[in-house]
Amino acid sequence: MLKIVPIAAFSDNYIWLIHDDTTAAAVDPGDGLATQAYLNEHNLQLTHILVTHDHADHVGGIEYLKDHYNLRVLGPIDSKLTLLDDRLNDGDQFNLFETVFEVMSAKGHTQEHIMFFNTDSKNPVLFSGDVLFSGGCGRIFEGTSADMFASLSKIKALPQDTAIYPAHEYSLSNLEFAAFVEPDNKRIEETKTAYQRKLAQSTPTLPTTLALELDINPFLRTDIPSIQQIIHITQDKNIHDEQNIFAALRRMKDEF
Repeated sequence: MLKIVPIAAFSDNYIWLIHDDTTAAAVDPGDGLATQAYLNEHNLQLTHILVTHDHADHVGGIEYLKDHYNLRVLGPIDSKLTLLDDRLNDGDQFNLFETVFEVMSAKGHTQEHIMFFNTDSKNPVLFSGDVLFSGGCGRIFEGTSADMFASLSKIKALPQDTAIYPAHEYSLSNLEFAAFVEPDNKRIEETKTAYQRKLAQSTPTLPTTLALELDINPFLRTDIPSIQQIIHITQDKNIHDEQNIFAALRRMKDEF
């Protein structure tokens, strides 16, 4: 089973570190110094960096880490970064710590965005970058709502016991919107209480699971009547297609 730990960075980023007690891979190391400090404290050698997309809070530490470690940087085929050693396309696979990861294209937040899925049927893991958060999804900066909906649909098709590792601690604010959309969803309130307890103990709310997100995340619940009803009431009663429901929901969240 993969060992995965969070390194807090900036105000709400997580750099996820995968390790085997000796060597490590960092997912989206926006802060090189924070990453190095953790590696030094735990006597780990960094051998790989996995990049989901080009935003500075995800890639800002790569140059520093390349200067200090003998490592390979894996990232999107369409990335504008010059620091990549391996450019990965949708469906590509690679081995890391005797585990196979599959690359999933995930456009919407940015057009080059990819996710990393561990195909181990006993312990499936997804590093979702800025596509899916607990209780929410990423903003659409470069793509379209159709792009983001397609990316989220890929996640919905994964095994429900998939552990999901988003790159930001947005859980509580996302659940505020989720509760507004579905005020009668008791699972949302239960999760909000559990997350508040974790944060009070300085514990990340993440990872989440796909099973939980299917219960609490409105952006994965566009097929649910209560979600469709709020769109009909607040947006347009003639919207029925799930993709359009999602687009309306995303607009609501942007203005929330």
